[in-house]
Amino acid sequence: MRSTEGREAAPFEADAFAPSLWAPLEWVRRHPRIIDILVILACTAPACIGLVLIQPPYAWAGFALTAAIGIALWWRRTHPLLVLSVVVACASMSPLVQPGFSPLLIETFIVVYTVASLRPLTHALIGLGLSIGIPFVAAAIRQWIGIGELSPTLVQPVLLAALFLGIAVRSRRQQRETLAALVNTRIEAAAANERSRITAEMHDVVAHSVTVMIALAGGARAAWQKHPERATAALEQLGNVGETVLGEMQTILHVLRSGDSDLDKALHRSGHNLPTLEELADTFRATGLPVTLRQTGFPSDDLTLKNATYRIVQESLTNALRYADRPAEVAVRITGYSDTVTITVTDDGHPGPPAQSLGSGAGLSAMAERATALGGTHDAGPRIGGGWETRTVLPLTKSRPR
Repeated sequence: MRSTEGREAAPFEADAFAPSLWAPLEWVRRHPRIIDILVILACTAPACIGLVLIQPPYAWAGFALTAAIGIALWWRRTHPLLVLSVVVACASMSPLVQPGFSPLLIETFIVVYTVASLRPLTHALIGLGLSIGIPFVAAAIRQWIGIGELSPTLVQPVLLAALFLGIAVRSRRQQRETLAALVNTRIEAAAANERSRITAEMHDVVAHSVTVMIALAGGARAAWQKHPERATAALEQLGNVGETVLGEMQTILHVLRSGDSDLDKALHRSGHNLPTLEELADTFRATGLPVTLRQTGFPSDDLTLKNATYRIVQESLTNALRYADRPAEVAVRITGYSDTVTITVTDDGHPGPPAQSLGSGAGLSAMAERATALGGTHDAGPRIGGGWETRTVLPLTKSRPR
């Protein structure tokens, strides 16, 4: 995708599809380490205040365990399962924990939520199992050393709520990531299509026009001494062709600096601005190519069809100019029927050794691609007895596939 200034736009990210928040909250969301600091404060400050006010036995161990919880939470995004194990173990061993009561549920809630929101469902279930099993182990240790016991049954509803909330958040994030990936894929496809279309236009403008200009310059040079009037006419035609190709190249270069909507408009406008087929034939006649043109029943209001027809005829005549061996006639026949238009370009060049290729080989494939894009067919090949024929059949707009 291109921006209005012609620069490549950055790919969409999942956050682009997140709901809008109040500006300060949006800033906090875009700085996850700020959230981590707030989480650490929310988990450790109440425990520190409780240890100071209640002053339970072994308060010094409570401060050490609280510090361990705060340090572990710093890595909760990168190692959620490990952090869960450490936090739950430290919280379960805190002196603030009394039989049947645990004031440190917020730490357990956060680490279970973190695992469920960042890791697959299997990891979330393992985290849930650890958050239930570790307190049992801690209760056994506390009872063994004689400082009480823990009843973990009160923790389970909170853990289930954390698990379900984390799974919901992860599912929502995956939806946004999938949507962003889909949009980026479509943008890449549109950009590739844009490049293909521009490449085809550049091939039509540059390759064909330069071929004609070279032929005109060669004819003018050959006729300069014996037929100066013909040389003058060829040079005038050469100037006209050069002026035309310069204008078309400026249009395409302008399209390259514009957005995709400008591209569509410019390419659509090109159907209006193309010369007529008779003018095209005159250009090739000026090079010495014996072109005859006959049109029957060609629709004049279908700009897409006119553009495709012009480019196909232009490519075919360019190939004839390059490769035909002294043809007596290059016949262009365009015949319209009820639902199709047939474009036939034939030359009767004498048989001889194969000519060296002067082009890139993209011309024939470009004609075939144009015909296929419009739902038509294209065939090209040598004729019996010498020469070459290209035949393209294009459907009218009303019968074209959508």
